[in-house]
Amino acid sequence: MTKGIPSAKALRNLPTLSEDRAETDYGNGYTLTVGTNKVMGSGYDGKSDEENARTDRFLGALDSLIHFGDQQYFGSMIDKDLTGQILKFLQGLGVDTSREFIVNETRCEVRDGRIHEVGNKTGVPNSVYDKALARYEEALEMPLAKIKVKQNS
Repeated sequence: MTKGIPSAKALRNLPTLSEDRAETDYGNGYTLTVGTNKVMGSGYDGKSDEENARTDRFLGALDSLIHFGDQQYFGSMIDKDLTGQILKFLQGLGVDTSREFIVNETRCEVRDGRIHEVGNKTGVPNSVYDKALARYEEALEMPLAKIKVKQNS
């Protein structure tokens, strides 16, 4: 285990504190809290700035992965330098990242050393793309007489 990075074993069964938050101490003085919208860490006192920065980067990457799985972030928002650690972490949880895997109902795959949504060629989360496409198609079906054009004076 790298200092400042949780082992998958330590996070396998996060105890639930409430419906929207789970927390665990992963054995090196840091505590990881997974909330509804954020992954947070505590226990930074008495550690080196380098160790704290490494932990922050890992927590940020894990936070990005969760948001990506929720179709809120692009895959590119997962720090490329930390993708290897995230994949190793997922593998420690028992996830086979050599083939398709699922994060929060999003089908994922690893291509070119990055985590991508399966079948996604646009780079935009599929749910966002599908909504924009539906609005575009709806607008194309609208008669021109119903479209209001704002005139500049």
